[in-house]
Amino acid sequence: MQICEIALHKEFKGELYNVLNYSFLKKSPTLSKFLEYIVAETIQGRSQNIKEYNIAVNALKRPSGFNCNDDAIVRIHAGRLRRALNLYYVTEGKNNEFFIHIPKGSYVPHLERQVQSDNSKNYSYLLPNDTNANPIVAIFPFKSSSDREEEILFSRVLSEDLSSELSRFRDISTIGYHSLELTPKISENIIEAGKLLAADYIITGSVQFTDGRVKIRVNLLMASNGEVMLTKTINKRIESGMLEIQDEIVNNFIGAIGGYYGLIFHGMNIAAPLKASANKILRDGIYGYYKYQRSFSVFNFKTAVTVLEKTVKSHPHSSETLAMLGEIYLSGILLDIRTVDEPFEAACKYCAQALKIDPLSQHAWQTITLLYLFKKDTESCLHAAMQCLELNRNCTVITCNVGFVLVCAGYFKEGFPLMKNGADLSPDYPWFVNGGLCFYFIYKKEYTIALYWAEKMNAGETYWDPLLKAVCFYYMGKEQQAKENMNRLLKLLPDAPAKVKLIIPSLILSETLATHILAALQNIGLDY
Repeated sequence: MQICEIALHKEFKGELYNVLNYSFLKKSPTLSKFLEYIVAETIQGRSQNIKEYNIAVNALKRPSGFNCNDDAIVRIHAGRLRRALNLYYVTEGKNNEFFIHIPKGSYVPHLERQVQSDNSKNYSYLLPNDTNANPIVAIFPFKSSSDREEEILFSRVLSEDLSSELSRFRDISTIGYHSLELTPKISENIIEAGKLLAADYIITGSVQFTDGRVKIRVNLLMASNGEVMLTKTINKRIESGMLEIQDEIVNNFIGAIGGYYGLIFHGMNIAAPLKASANKILRDGIYGYYKYQRSFSVFNFKTAVTVLEKTVKSHPHSSETLAMLGEIYLSGILLDIRTVDEPFEAACKYCAQALKIDPLSQHAWQTITLLYLFKKDTESCLHAAMQCLELNRNCTVITCNVGFVLVCAGYFKEGFPLMKNGADLSPDYPWFVNGGLCFYFIYKKEYTIALYWAEKMNAGETYWDPLLKAVCFYYMGKEQQAKENMNRLLKLLPDAPAKVKLIIPSLILSETLATHILAALQNIGLDY
C-alpha cells in the first residue's frame, strides 16, 4: 500500500459508503455512527474538532457532562473500529481503490490509495531484534473449521490482535506471524517450528463456527516440550458481536499470561533456564516484590525491600525495579514499617529516575498515581491513573493496583471495576486489593460483603486486618467481634489512637468514607 494525499470529498464519501455496507459494521450501529461522524467532520474541514469529548457527545450520544478521564468508551470503540476496518480491507474491501485508515494516537481518519501487494513472496516472520533475556513468544496462526474466506481471515486477525496486545508488555519479545504460506509447515510439527525461531513459548489455537455460534480456543505452550500451560475457551452466539467476542478472549488470555504475575514470567525457570539464570538478580528483585504483593507478612515486605535495593544497585537502568522500590517505600508508610529515612522523598527520586529512563514505563506511572494520592491531589491522581492504563490495560496486576488507588482517592466508580476485574482474572492479585474492595463496600454500606473482602486479605500481621474487620463487625451490629478485633489492633499498633487518626485521612481521600471508618472505631472504643 502507498499513502497518497487525497483531498476529493467524492472519493471519501464513496469509500465511507462502501465500508458502512460491510456486514460487520451493519451489525454495529455504534461503530457506524463513530465512523460517519469522524469522516463527516474531516470532509467539512473540521478535523481539529475530532476530539474524544466531541465523539462521545455527538456520535455516541453521551451527555454533555461526559468526562473522558472517567469513561474510556471512545478509546474502546476506536480500537474496535480500527480492527473492523482492518478486517474489511483484507476481505470484502481488498480490491477497493481507496481505504480509510485511523492512525493510533488520533481519531482523524485518512483516505489513502490502496495498491495491491505481491502475495507470491515467501513467508517470513517478524523476529524480535533485541538480544536481552526477555522471553520470546511465537504466535502461530489459528486453525479455522470453515472454508469461508471471511471466517478464515477472522482467525488470522485474532492471532494478529493477540500479537499486538502481548507486545505491549515491554519485558516480552513477540514473534508476529503474517503469512498464510507457512501454515502447512507449522502443521507438520508446531514444537519444531517454535524451536527454529528460538521461541520459549508458543501461542496457537482454533476458531470454530457452527449454528450461529463461534467457539474460540487459545493455548499457551512451552516450546521446549510442548507442555500446555494455559487454555482459554469462549463459546458464544455470533450475534453477540464478533469484535466484542474477540476483545473478551484476547483480554482474558493476555491478562493471564503477561506481566510479572503472569504464566510467562513464572515459567521461565523451566521454559528458558539459561535466560532465567542470566538475569537472576533482576528476576529475584521482581519476584521478591511479587511475593510480598501476593501474600503479606512483615518478613515478605522487608525481604522485598532488601532484594529490590540490591537489584537497583546492580541494574540502575531498570525502570521497572526503580518504580517498584519507590512504590514499596510508600507502602511502608501505610503499613507503619520504616525501611528508609524520608520514604516519600526516596519514592519521588526513584520514580523520577524510572521515568527518565523510560517515559512509557507503566509501573512508573502506577507509582506516580500513588504519589499523587499521598499529595492529596485527586485530579492529578486520576490523570496519572488514566495515563497508566492507556499503556496497557491487559496487565491485570497494574490495573488492580491503580483501581485500589482510585478508590482510595474517592473515585469509586472508576476504581471498583478495575479491582474486581483483576481479582476475577488473576488468582494471584495483590493482597491489598481485597482491602480496596472492602473500602468500596463499606462506602456502599454493604458490610457483609465488605467483611468478606477484609477476611480475604489474609494479612494478620498488619494492623489493617483487625481495623477493617472491627469496622465491618461494628456496622453489622456484632459488638463482641468488633471489640475483639479492636484489641488485636491495639496489640499490633499500640499507638493506634494517634496514628489511625492521621493515616485514615491520608490514605482515604473521600471524607465520607474516612469519617465513616473513624466513627466506627471511636464507637468501639478507640479514643482519639
